[in-house]
Amino acid sequence: MSIKNCWNCEEKVFARDHFCLNCKKIQPLNKDINFFEFLGFRNVKIDLSELRKKFITLNREFHPDFFYNSTELEQEASLERSTFLNKANQVLKDEFKRAKYLVNIFAPEILEKKVQQSQASLTELMELKEDLMDYNFAEGEEKTQMKVKLNSDLAELSEKMSEFSQKIDSLFEEFDNTSKEQKNEVLEKLNATLNESSYVKRLAKDFEEALES
Repeated sequence: MSIKNCWNCEEKVFARDHFCLNCKKIQPLNKDINFFEFLGFRNVKIDLSELRKKFITLNREFHPDFFYNSTELEQEASLERSTFLNKANQVLKDEFKRAKYLVNIFAPEILEKKVQQSQASLTELMELKEDLMDYNFAEGEEKTQMKVKLNSDLAELSEKMSEFSQKIDSLFEEFDNTSKEQKNEVLEKLNATLNESSYVKRLAKDFEEALES
């Protein structure tokens, strides 16, 4: 973690410190810090209740209203940190966004890889998509009857998303506990899970829109 001098008192300040420990002045945001470091998380498997507490505390400390009469540098720092905090919270509280962010900061080249799904998985999803197409073309009583099947299909897709969520959570734990040399293997697994889940998520959204129309 890099160390800089406080802009106000010249004391040493770690990049992860939001305020100078000596003069208590808010510090400009370090451009190299990531969301995990910014919020003080040592692991990528996060307790969401702890994330919420950190967000509420820091949101209060950084709020621009508290720096209305401060220097221009402090006003800019508070706005910059508030904006960064909101982005960090939005990403880290969603395990799918967090997984993509994690891969991006450690091995962005992995995100470019397209992972081939298993034939069994593709066949199952194609059958669900056919149910959706049949429903969209159906009319009257036939459409009403098919709605039951479509709701059942949507429940199946929701269950798949829950399974993906659990898998990602276990991969976060694996990433935290594995050696530096093996972390890329975990990132590859995360990327594969993200690829597969993205198709299921899009299909589930299509089902929801069809049922609402």
